Amino acid sequence: MVSSSWVLIAFFGIVAFGYWHWKRGDEQINALKASGFSVNVDLNGTPRLLVDSTRKEFAVVKKSGFHVYSLSDINKLELAVDKNAQVDSNYRIALSFSDSNAPDVQISYENEWIAQDRLKTLQSHL
Repeated sequence: MVSSSWVLIAFFGIVAFGYWHWKRGDEQINALKASGFSVNVDLNGTPRLLVDSTRKEFAVVKKSGFHVYSLSDINKLELAVDKNAQVDSNYRIALSFSDSNAPDVQISYENEWIAQDRLKTLQSHL
């Protein structure tokens, strides 16, 4: 009986943490929208990638904040993957900017097909 109580406590702890994490991300998206960013395309990912096609901008949203970039500032856009024995495949979109002071951005996805689809969608807005 004691072990089942711990399992329930752990389950509800995980659910509460997930809700808190989701809520923090949602607060950042609301702040982004309040700044005038219009979310036309949600490419999800980690961190979350949003596109405002009317202003030709995209935003990278983390739980701690967001950064807005111009689509015209993208110098290189590619699908990146890490495959080795120690790590499962890590598919992501890698963005490099024409301004060398701007840090590269990487958006991770669950699998190759989702990453390729999101890459094509982002390329269509360039």
